Amino acid sequence: MQMKRLSWLVAAGPIVTIAFSPTFTYEPFDNFKLLLLAAIAGVGFSRFINEFKNNESTQLRVVARAIALFCATLLIPMVFAQAPLSQQIFGVAGRSLGFLHYFFLGMILLGSQSESGDFAISNFLKGLTFTGLFESTYGLLQYLKLDPIPWQNQNNWIFGTFGNPNFLSSFIGISVSASLFIFFQSQNHRWKLLNIVNIVLGTAVAALSGSIQGIVLIAVSSTILAIALTSLKSKLLGIIMTIAGAISALFAIFGVFKFGPLAKFLYQDSTSFRGDYWRAGIAMARENLLTGVGLDSFGDYYRQYRDIKAGQRRGLDVFSDSAHNLLIDLVSTGGLLLLISYILINVLVVISISKAIKSTGELKVHTLALPIVWLTFQIQTLISINVSSLAIWGWIASGLLLAQNNKKFFNQKARDVGNRRVVKNKSKNEFLTATVVIVFMLTVFPLLRSDVRLGAALKSTNSDDLISAVTSWPRSCYLMAKAEEAYSDAGADNLALQISIESVIGNPRCFDSWRHISENPTATTEQKNEAFLKMQNLDPLLN
Repeated sequence: MQMKRLSWLVAAGPIVTIAFSPTFTYEPFDNFKLLLLAAIAGVGFSRFINEFKNNESTQLRVVARAIALFCATLLIPMVFAQAPLSQQIFGVAGRSLGFLHYFFLGMILLGSQSESGDFAISNFLKGLTFTGLFESTYGLLQYLKLDPIPWQNQNNWIFGTFGNPNFLSSFIGISVSASLFIFFQSQNHRWKLLNIVNIVLGTAVAALSGSIQGIVLIAVSSTILAIALTSLKSKLLGIIMTIAGAISALFAIFGVFKFGPLAKFLYQDSTSFRGDYWRAGIAMARENLLTGVGLDSFGDYYRQYRDIKAGQRRGLDVFSDSAHNLLIDLVSTGGLLLLISYILINVLVVISISKAIKSTGELKVHTLALPIVWLTFQIQTLISINVSSLAIWGWIASGLLLAQNNKKFFNQKARDVGNRRVVKNKSKNEFLTATVVIVFMLTVFPLLRSDVRLGAALKSTNSDDLISAVTSWPRSCYLMAKAEEAYSDAGADNLALQISIESVIGNPRCFDSWRHISENPTATTEQKNEAFLKMQNLDPLLN
């Protein structure tokens, strides 16, 4: 591949997925990844602006309006929901799935939609394949206990650079799924060999991870590939394969939910847990249909909306900060309009896929490999958390699929004139890109500064430093509760109480801080009684 054919899409996904920062104190993955997501979004948005000036495609403008609507609906819970504003902007510590996360993804989609042609798609798929090889290799090292990084990994998880086996398994499933289609399309023997290695190694690591998510995605894509290949030879056999695949999928779904003959192979306890989260999220959405409870604030309300079955299954102390289903997460935390705007974007993608497939009967990378990335990403969002390491691949794939229906309005003469202006406008475009990237990255700076301050404070013997770090903006209820617990264990109950009080002032739904107040020996009887009442209001199962 020649250097002139490389685009920002070849590096966008790998940068966000592979990167981590062990210098940060609480979350070495998602906080730093959000910063990189901001940088990629800046590049994408500047590319969109440049394309928007020179392209009168109706498709481009329709998608731009859809993303604008999506971003506008993100503002609804920020204005009307009662969740802390800083939590809605940056997200909960350890997840960072607030407004900025989704805004950046929207800008990345616009940027990738501004790219067109096989080269852009090929760059993206190459990045996906090489990242899959890296994550599978690193996951294998973790399995063999040869990890060069001394993570605190008491459970001996295989998590790659995702911090979670489920996320790693899902990503490998997406990468292997793409490689299956690329292998049958590519004529380059070296490229075919790399994809074979990715398929074999990735499938093995997905199985070793202990999470079935990746295996399920690989099984789905393998079935679709078999149907596609068969259909090209015989439409009748293709129909038979489709029916068989649908029946198999139905049995697999039953098995995942502990029904049928496949239950012993596919069912995991985590499936029942997800059912608990889904029911709580649906109940949450029913009572907060228009505004949601607040972006990334599922955890603050989970105890209030979970049912008795959920409390009995895992105990009252166990809670979740996500519905583990993107659609339920969006409607419960952001409201119905946010969910509708997200679905609208994906409806446009489905229409684009349909048009592309109808335009050719041949098996091509840009008509099948790319849609399978989008499809497997969408499937995993139904059972997982929309972390940036996974989300960036799905949103870029969406943009590239939408780009297939863009039509340049330039005629050849206009293109020639435009080409003569490239050199003249190059510095202007580079300045725009640099400016947007810096601005986007600066929006994440308060979160990283708070994390670095916390790291320095933990190493300091000055208690004022730690209190100042955990109470500075943007505040994190979770981190403040951790600091309260650390001070209580060290016998500094007065300092723990001070942080607890600050925590519930900033977020009155911080259950852990109210619990610490109720258990703090230096708290007054009045403070403890108030804490008990607040805990009962936040968790009706305590009554």
